[in-house]
Amino acid sequence: MEHVPIIRHLRREQIDSQKWDTIIAQSMVGTIYNYSYVLDALFPKWSALIIGDYDYIFPITLSKKLGITYFYPPLFHSYFSVFSTKNVSDKIQAAFLNELKHYCLFYEFPFLPVTTTQFPKEILVKPKVGQLLHLRDNETQLKQNFTKQLTRNLKKSHQLELKFEINNHLLQEVVQTFQLNVGYKLKELTPSSYDALARFMQTTIAAGKGSIYACYSDDQLLAIGFFTFSNQRIIYHKGGNTSEGKKISAMSALLQHVILSHSNSATSFDFGGSSIPSIKRYNDSFGAEQHTFYTLIRTPFLIRCINFLKKLISFKNRLAKTK
Repeated sequence: MEHVPIIRHLRREQIDSQKWDTIIAQSMVGTIYNYSYVLDALFPKWSALIIGDYDYIFPITLSKKLGITYFYPPLFHSYFSVFSTKNVSDKIQAAFLNELKHYCLFYEFPFLPVTTTQFPKEILVKPKVGQLLHLRDNETQLKQNFTKQLTRNLKKSHQLELKFEINNHLLQEVVQTFQLNVGYKLKELTPSSYDALARFMQTTIAAGKGSIYACYSDDQLLAIGFFTFSNQRIIYHKGGNTSEGKKISAMSALLQHVILSHSNSATSFDFGGSSIPSIKRYNDSFGAEQHTFYTLIRTPFLIRCINFLKKLISFKNRLAKTK
């Protein structure tokens, strides 16, 4: 029977950034989101659960409201996990998840499992789907996996002499394009949210792991996107078409440019993932494969009862208004 060592909780100022980042770089499930400098940018008061001398590490972002401590991911963060250069057993993974209840009353966060998907029974597990494209094939083979619809759309952009470049000074252009394409639909996004996005981009660019790609026709910007390059994974984060770019599917041309530029490599292209059917179909059109991660939710029984009563009262109020 495997013995699980003591799990310590360290505040940010107690964490050795160099040791931490070495583990993230070498971990099988390491991602850009969990380097110390990225966590600093997105959630400066992050802390961690740690076994041994950084043998196993698990970042957590704890907040408090009305005296209740909870764990929820900061904006623009996509994957938490147990990171290690060693084998992460079922028991180690479960021990970290069980330890969480000592530091927060409830939690809800995205989790990329290292081992099996056997989680403690008290945790509600919701599968989530992401889209990954492996870039081991050459350009011709990758394009053969594009759907006919995508290929037709790309022909519109091929009729123009598009120019692609990396320009890491276009931070505000990325933020503005994201806001105009998607952000305005999301009520939870505030001016401080866009500041966090800008910090995230600045931090990863400064670390040599982020790039802003832009697509032009003559001197007119048609599409822009922010990508990170880390742990053999390219991740598309934010960006989009300009109003003129939408007419010729410029963002598709930009994604194709980044994908084909990294063909014949051990890298995977991560579209950011979505369960929204239209976005999933679009990502799939490049030949992407599905990968599964999970949202883990722990809600104490008392809070579940309170939430149920709130829904019941709301339902009765709506019912009364119809009479």
